[in-house]
Amino acid sequence: MTCGEDDARAFAGRPPADLARATAIFTSRREALQLTGEATVERAGAMLATLAETAVVIFAGEGAIAFSGSDSVSFVHE
Repeated sequence: MTCGEDDARAFAGRPPADLARATAIFTSRREALQLTGEATVERAGAMLATLAETAVVIFAGEGAIAFSGSDSVSFVHE
């Protein structure tokens, strides 16, 4: 599942319950923060990973952080 700007605005602060059926959700940093209403990427990713099995927050051109359960892994683009 992916989340775009329109979806993040539509579900701002209240991610849809259907995320529980998703194996993974991919969002940008801004979309993750807007979708969850959290102040940090770490908290937003962790929250999304309680809904979907895995949440990946992408930093444009810089890498990403993947969250699954209580674990997270950073991928840095060099």
